[in-house]
Amino acid sequence: MRYADYAIVIEELARADASVGITVSGHISLCSNHIYEQGTEAQKQLFLQPLASGKWIGGWSLTEPNAGSDAGGTETTAVLDGEEWVITGEKWFTSAGRVADILFVMCTNGMYVVPRNTPGVEIMPEPRNHNHIKYNDVRVPLDHLLGPEDGAKVLAQRRLGGGRIHHAMRTIAQCNLAF
Repeated sequence: MRYADYAIVIEELARADASVGITVSGHISLCSNHIYEQGTEAQKQLFLQPLASGKWIGGWSLTEPNAGSDAGGTETTAVLDGEEWVITGEKWFTSAGRVADILFVMCTNGMYVVPRNTPGVEIMPEPRNHNHIKYNDVRVPLDHLLGPEDGAKVLAQRRLGGGRIHHAMRTIAQCNLAF
């Protein structure tokens, strides 16, 4: 759909429940669209098809204790170890963290797709939809790097532009409820 249509959908969802609006926005704009624009054909088959069909929910894991949502200040690392990346770090505000099937994790050298049930992914027991998550030596295959290595900051900034549409539409929806 066009961004104008997307904005209307997000506004209407946010009017009913802001949490649902941000979950849908994150799933579509931050996760699915990221793979659509930057993923390889194999990644689109592996990740985008289940996301687009609704079988999976995507979560976005960027915000950190010392950097906030500044992609340039990311401290979470992904180190190559043989045929795998080993991810270590901490995120404070992962959208849909508790319910996502796959998480898009921003690291110092790239954006990685991490299945939520991967050993080492520790979701803190918070009763909300945006979660504090620790990545304790999480191992993912080489093909889980999304886009070019060392290109994560630019990719994240592009995706966050779509996320800002959500915040604007949620604000409009909530203001309309107030009047």
